[in-house]
Amino acid sequence: MVKHIVLFKLNETLTETQRNEIISSFKQIVESLPTKIDQLLFAEVGSNINSKETFDISLIAHVAKLEDVAIYDQHPEHQKAVAILRGNVAQRCCVDCES
Repeated sequence: MVKHIVLFKLNETLTETQRNEIISSFKQIVESLPTKIDQLLFAEVGSNINSKETFDISLIAHVAKLEDVAIYDQHPEHQKAVAILRGNVAQRCCVDCES
């Protein structure tokens, strides 16, 4: 199994209300994706509760093999989640690891 882990830092110009709405909408869509994308076995979105850390959102997804990450990434349902973050993210980092 492959864990696809992504961290997002939201733009500093967003209000707290905007940040909360973005995180909530992103979480709702992403966590519904395993029922819509065959390759996606699990998906979880978290909101950082430690203000001393850099990133605001974590995404953890499980797929069977690395090639499935690309399929998941291009899927139209996943693109709806991407659209929520588009223009609102200052920084993104990702790691794909075997577990």
